[in-house]
Amino acid sequence: MPAIREGSISPPPLAPTASTPGPRAVALHKIFETALSTTIRTHSYGNFAACFPTPARHCPAALEGVWRQLNAKLEDGCKAEFDAILSERDVVKGLNCWDEVVDTARRKKARAVDGEVLERAPHSLSTEELYNAYLHPHMQLATKTVQDRLRNTQDENTQLVEKLVEQRQEIARLTEGLEALVRDLEGSVEAMDEGEGRGVDGLRSEMWEIERETQNTTQT
Repeated sequence: MPAIREGSISPPPLAPTASTPGPRAVALHKIFETALSTTIRTHSYGNFAACFPTPARHCPAALEGVWRQLNAKLEDGCKAEFDAILSERDVVKGLNCWDEVVDTARRKKARAVDGEVLERAPHSLSTEELYNAYLHPHMQLATKTVQDRLRNTQDENTQLVEKLVEQRQEIARLTEGLEALVRDLEGSVEAMDEGEGRGVDGLRSEMWEIERETQNTTQT
C-alpha cells in the first residue's frame, strides 16, 4: 500500500461544540435573516396605508408609528419562534454533526486520492455482508457456548468411562475369585467322593469301625 505523503492534507478544523453554530448553522441563520428582511421590506408603509386610507389621510404619523410597531413585533416574534424551534429540535447540534460527517468524508476522499485503502462504507455492502456482519458476534458467542458445553460433556463422559473401566476390572477380579472358590469346592467334593474313604459313606463306615475297635479295647 502506498505510503501517505506527509503534509499533503491540511489538519482538520476543530469541530464546533453543540452550542456553537458551525458553518451550516451559520448559513441557516443567514438564510432566515435574509428571508425575514425580504418579508419585512415587502410589508411597506405604502401597502399598509392603502389598507387604511382614512387614517392615512388624517393622521399619517400615527399610522406610520403603528406600522413600525407591527413590523418590529413581527420581526421579534419570528426570531423568537425561530430560536425556539432551533432549541426544541436541537438543530445546531444536528448541523454540527452533519458538518463533522462531511469533513470526515472529505478527508477520507483526500486520503483515497493519495492511495490509502479505506474501509468500505456501510451503504456499499451487500445484503449478505450486512447479514453476516450483524450475526457474526452472536454466532461467535453461540459457538463458544456450545463448545464449552461440548467440552464439559466430553470431560464428564471421559470420567464415566474411567469409572466403568474400573468397575469392570473389579467385577473381573471378583469373578475370578469366585471361580477359584468354586473350583476349590468342586475339588473338595471330588476328593471326598473319590478318595480312600469313598466319600461320606466311607467316612461314616470308618468312624463306626474306629468306635467298635475302641469299645472292644475298653472291654478287654
